[in-house]
Amino acid sequence: MHLHTLHINHHSLLFPYLTERQESQSIEEIFSLYQPYAGVITKQITYFPPGGTLPAYVGHAEYADIDVLVSAMNDGAIVQTPFQKNMFAGGKGLTLSDMTISSLAEGVERIAGALNACAWQPMRGSYEQLTNEGYPCLSPDKIPLLATEQYATENQPYLPFTKQSSLGWVKGIRLFSGQEIWVPAQLVLPFYLPDEDEDRIGYATTGGLACHINKEQALRHGILELIERDAVNLHWVCRKAPRRILIDRIPRHPRLARMIEIIKKLPLELHFLLHETKFNVPVVTVIHLNPAFRKNGYAPGGGVGETLEEAILYALGEYAQAEGTMRLAQLAPEWQLSKATHRLFELPEDAKPKDITTFFKAIPYYGYPSNARKLEWYLQGEEISLSDYEDHFQAPESNSFAQVLETLKAHDLDPITFDLTPPQFKQGRLIKSWIPELTSPYVAARPLWGNPRYYETPSQLGWTEQKLSFAELNKDPQPYP
Repeated sequence: MHLHTLHINHHSLLFPYLTERQESQSIEEIFSLYQPYAGVITKQITYFPPGGTLPAYVGHAEYADIDVLVSAMNDGAIVQTPFQKNMFAGGKGLTLSDMTISSLAEGVERIAGALNACAWQPMRGSYEQLTNEGYPCLSPDKIPLLATEQYATENQPYLPFTKQSSLGWVKGIRLFSGQEIWVPAQLVLPFYLPDEDEDRIGYATTGGLACHINKEQALRHGILELIERDAVNLHWVCRKAPRRILIDRIPRHPRLARMIEIIKKLPLELHFLLHETKFNVPVVTVIHLNPAFRKNGYAPGGGVGETLEEAILYALGEYAQAEGTMRLAQLAPEWQLSKATHRLFELPEDAKPKDITTFFKAIPYYGYPSNARKLEWYLQGEEISLSDYEDHFQAPESNSFAQVLETLKAHDLDPITFDLTPPQFKQGRLIKSWIPELTSPYVAARPLWGNPRYYETPSQLGWTEQKLSFAELNKDPQPYP
């Protein structure tokens, strides 16, 4: 006999009204890291959006002083790091509780994941040395990073990854086989600080890092994020305009149906774009360009799901987050959060790709009309209607992780996983997933164009008649954070 337990929340708008026991415990663990005076996350704020925008909540969580945290990890020693003393994580949601949990969870992903990664003890050596000692290491030819042409550019900070490269290595676990595999720490651990004499071959991002109510959901969200970024990378870098989605019927998903009804009444022209690759997983982005703005006239969002409607809904949430953050900086410039946004992400109109050192800086870059013109070709793809898309309705709360696993197996992909869960979490999980066969997330200042998929996929999918060359790749900054 299986006892199914539901928790009913009567006292706080910050928690969902109904949750299963497992989910409730995980949410409480996330909230345990939020303490205004002595927590890992010290501040959580939100605000009502201005008129004429989507009715979604945008939130921001502020980490504790980084120096204080690092000092506590070193027995109280006085520490001065080069990092910003106060840093922010962003979240979004259609309800107050969704936004709060999203903001705090992203805070956990960033700061707790970074601190836990610092506790790992990488094993130093080269691929050649460690494999001779019996360690199963991922071969350099299985990790495409930069193109040959990129290594020849001036001021290139990265060296080619060879079997003799001296690196720090960490152990991951293959998702399907369960086998141990050692990989370069600097490619998978967010905020990893290499030793001074360690060869620099690349960098890690938070792509594939997910905090969720259990291991299964953390894996699901991280893996879907990697599939999403791969699809977006291919369409942009290979100059393949994504298909434009026409919302020609009332969506079956109740939340999306409500959102589309509201959008029709707003003075917004949103571009819904479908990024198709060989994976049977819908990837959608939403773009809004406001020609009346001389700056900050651009807001994007991206989403992925097992159904097209789910992907559209997630993309709208990301769009609302980007738009809300930029509008707040304009409407309340004296807020500390607005000042932080200007300090971290402000860009001049003539900025070069090398100046876009964070993902979010793509938003102010394309917010200038002169730069937004670089998106014209991208918004001219073929049209596909929602009703024509071969989609099946799936309840939003259903568990579809099995579908993700089948997609991976069908394409012979076995992700490598790293458990970064904080020790105080008994139920929730923080897991980094990595699929080196897919194109990696990258910032415009440090593009990673060495993956064969950039050159081979266009001809395989019928986008081009033959493989692309490096000269044919799109070198403009990618328009998504």
